[in-house]
Amino acid sequence: TKTSGWSITPHITGTFVIDDLITMDPIIMDCLFSYSNGTLHASAYCESVTGIPHMETIELETFQMAFDVGNTNRITISTYINTGLRTYGLGGTISEQGLGLYASVDEFELYDLYELFAAATNQTFTFPDFNIKFSDVLVGFATAPLSTGGVFLQQGVTLQATTTVSDYSCNATAVISPGGISITGELGSVVITEEITVNMAKMHIGIYKGDAATFSISGSAIFYSITIETEVIFE
Repeated sequence: TKTSGWSITPHITGTFVIDDLITMDPIIMDCLFSYSNGTLHASAYCESVTGIPHMETIELETFQMAFDVGNTNRITISTYINTGLRTYGLGGTISEQGLGLYASVDEFELYDLYELFAAATNQTFTFPDFNIKFSDVLVGFATAPLSTGGVFLQQGVTLQATTTVSDYSCNATAVISPGGISITGELGSVVITEEITVNMAKMHIGIYKGDAATFSISGSAIFYSITIETEVIFE
């Protein structure tokens, strides 16, 4: 037996305003609402969003938000950030905690970090005189520490990546601030020389606006059976 007939799904168009949630000024978006199967669906759009706390110089382009309320509850956001040579397509969410966005990047070079720093701070940094390689990169933007899509994001503009300097490699997080970039990660046990092993070693890389970059490893060093807290600075 086959039945057929009319199905009416109501739609409403209008303006949607996000007030005091992620910016000091309201975000005014064109919006479409619909209702079906016990769930209210909404999609909203605006050309750009600026003035976001902790990333004030970043412009989010083609900002789109979709949310469902009812039998299914979820909020998703998609947007783009252009840093010059690269455009990052970002996904994430918005909640009472704040706004969190991230993008996975296949290829990422030191110059990409330079452009990201410039976009986030309106400043430039001095390139290190040692080589830094990045792989498995995730670029994050968040107004507060939060998790989205199973990814934890620190506040501000950050980079999570497998970071390699010389023979040392680990999963590290880069935090971008106006003073420069701080990159830290846990290396585990590291043999510095035949006589020196550093346990619970951590990698530290500092990239600065006007000063030379630094690279060091800190931890508990074992030197001829004597354990001391130490920091090895590479020059």
